[in-house]
Amino acid sequence: MDAAHEAMIRVLESIRNQADSVLKKIEHACAITEQRSLAWRCAACGYTKHFTRPVSMRVAALCPKCNGERFDPLVNYVQLAKGKDDR
Repeated sequence: MDAAHEAMIRVLESIRNQADSVLKKIEHACAITEQRSLAWRCAACGYTKHFTRPVSMRVAALCPKCNGERFDPLVNYVQLAKGKDDR
């Protein structure tokens, strides 16, 4: 490869690394402000919604049984979700 081609590759890799770094910072900031859990329990009727990945309360939305709007995270599931994200 010629020098110009290799220089272009280095520049593109640098841009990719910078973009990855910014995305990680944004994800970290969102994780701090938004609590995530693998399971959310309806405060009104006790129905539990389970998810395959940690999600915020906004994703849980309305309870399918009573249309309740308030969900509480299940503590043991929150701890599992935090451990899973740390990998």
